[in-house]
Amino acid sequence: MRKYIIAFISCLTILGCTPPHYKPISVPLASQSEMDKAKSLTKPPKGYGALYVYRNEYTAEKNQKKLYLDDKLIGKTTMGVFFYIPVKAGKHKLSIEAEGKNSDLHIEVASQEIYFIKQDLTMGWATPNARLINVGEKRGKKDISTLRMAKTR
Repeated sequence: MRKYIIAFISCLTILGCTPPHYKPISVPLASQSEMDKAKSLTKPPKGYGALYVYRNEYTAEKNQKKLYLDDKLIGKTTMGVFFYIPVKAGKHKLSIEAEGKNSDLHIEVASQEIYFIKQDLTMGWATPNARLINVGEKRGKKDISTLRMAKTR
C-alpha cells in the first residue's frame, strides 16, 4: 500500500506541480546596463516622473497585450517583463489592450515620483481581459526585482 501512495504522490508532483515546459513568448529586451539602471530606482529629474509597468503572473502567460501611453504604443507586454517609462509630470493615460476595447488607467504623475503599475489578466470570453492597477512602492519594488526589462518603442 505504501508504494502505491508514494507512486501516486510522485505522479501528482510530476504532472501537476511542475512549471510549464514550453518556451515563453519573448519581446525585445533592454540591455543589462539599461535594466540595472532602471532597477536602481533612482529619482527622476525635476519635472519628470517614472512609471514601472509590469506583468508577473501566470494567467494567460502566452498572451501578449499592447501597452499605450497617451495613445502612443509603448510595446507588448508578456509574462516576466516590465517597462520603465520616464514621463513629464502631469496627467497621463495608460492603456492596455483588453477584450473588446482598451482598459485605461488615468494617472497624475508628480515631479520626481515613481509609480508601479501592475498588469492584471483575467480570463475573458474569447481572449484574456486585462486591466492596470496602481500598486504601492513596497510591492512594486519587490515585484520588478525578479523581472526583465522590455524595450520601449
